[in-house]
Amino acid sequence: MKHTLAWYFDYVMKVIKGPDFRTFIIFLAISFLVWSIERLRQSYTIDVDYGVTCVNVPDNYIVDENGIVAFRATVTGDGLDLMMMKPSRRRTIEVDVSKLRKTFVDGHSAAIFIPRKYTHEVMQSLPDHIALERVEIDTVYIPLLTRVKKVLPVIVTDNVTLESQHMFSGPRMLELDTVWVSGTNDKIDTMTAVYTRPLEPIVLRDSISLSMEFDLPNGVEASARGAQVTYCVEPYTEKIISVPITAVNVPEGYTFRAFPQSVNVTLSLGLSNFDVVTSNDIDIVADLQDVKLGSNQQKIKVKLAEYPKYIRSISYSPIFVEYLLEHRHSETAKDKVEK
Repeated sequence: MKHTLAWYFDYVMKVIKGPDFRTFIIFLAISFLVWSIERLRQSYTIDVDYGVTCVNVPDNYIVDENGIVAFRATVTGDGLDLMMMKPSRRRTIEVDVSKLRKTFVDGHSAAIFIPRKYTHEVMQSLPDHIALERVEIDTVYIPLLTRVKKVLPVIVTDNVTLESQHMFSGPRMLELDTVWVSGTNDKIDTMTAVYTRPLEPIVLRDSISLSMEFDLPNGVEASARGAQVTYCVEPYTEKIISVPITAVNVPEGYTFRAFPQSVNVTLSLGLSNFDVVTSNDIDIVADLQDVKLGSNQQKIKVKLAEYPKYIRSISYSPIFVEYLLEHRHSETAKDKVEK
C-alpha cells in the first residue's frame, strides 16, 4: 500500500508530539552529557604558545617584542582543566634582558634566550593540575635595536571655542614646549614634532588647565606622557577713546592742522584691561608723504598705526579729515636782534 508524502509528514509529527519521543530526547541528552563529562575527565596533551615580555632592557637598546619568535610548551592535563586554561590564548613569561648573553645576528645585536632554562617560569604560569611535559625550541634570538634620541617641539591639537562675549586674555600657555623622544631610527627620523591627542570639542567661558596626553607612534617613547595646557579666558566689553591725530612727513616750513583734531576709536577688550588702555597706547597717523603743496586737496585719510595686542578688535571714525597746511614765516633780522 503506497502512502503519500503528506501521510508520512503527519505520521512524523504524531511521533514527535507523542510522550515516547520526549522521553527519548531526555535520555539522549543525559547520555550525551555523561559521555561529555567522561571525555573531559580523560588526560590530553596539547601545545601552548608562549611569548616573551622583556624587562631591564639596556637604555641604549629597544626590544621589538612583536618580532620575537614564540616558543612552544607541551602540557598535559584533564580535558576540563585544559579547556578552562584557554589554550588558544598566547601566554607570556618575563625575561630579564640584562642577564642574557649578547651576540650578533645578521649584523644586528641580539640577546640569546634559551627557553629550556625557563621551565620553572613556564610551570608557574600554568594552572594547577596542568603538567609541563617539555619546552620546544632550543634558542630564541631577541633583537636589540639601537635607541635614537631626539628633542622635538610640542604641538597642541585642540578643539576649543569661546562662549559668546568672551575672549582669550592671553596666549595659550604650554607647560612643556619641547620633549625628548626615543625609538628606532626609522621612526624617530620621520618625526618633526610631538602632537597631543585630539580632545572632544569644548566651549570655554572661564580660564582652564587641561592635561593633554601625547599621541606617539607605536615603539616611540617620550620623556613625559603629556603636557599641561592653560587657556586664559575672560569676558570682553567695548570702550570708546578719543585719540589725537599725529602728522608725519609734514613739509618743511609748514604746520599741519586737522579738523577734527582727534578721532573716536572704538575697541573691544577684556575686562582686565578696560582701565589700562589709554589714548597714549594708540596711534592715529596722517601721512603727508604724497601731499602736493598748493593742491586743492582738502581731506586726508588717517590710519591706525599702532595699538596694544591685547585689544580684540578696533575701529575708528572718521577715516578722512579736513586739514590745513599753514606756512611758518622765518624770523626777520630785526626779530633776532631784539631777542
